[in-house]
Amino acid sequence: MDGEPDLPSSHARDLGYYTLEEMKKSVRRCHKMYGKTMMMNDLMYMLQIIDFGELQRLYKGEPLGEDKRLKGVY
Repeated sequence: MDGEPDLPSSHARDLGYYTLEEMKKSVRRCHKMYGKTMMMNDLMYMLQIIDFGELQRLYKGEPLGEDKRLKGVY
């Protein structure tokens, strides 16, 4: 990822080449779709701390950690 200023410079260990390339493409799609870059969130995705759905929610501005299935159960 050196030489790619629009992407984080780190990624998770033991990622296959094609998996890493698809992750890069997914991050770039978020940049294009939402018209912004969120490098910290991109890095968390590349380190596999969050999945792609969580990354998209962050780009949309939705909070993480809320389980919508449990709303109104209390």
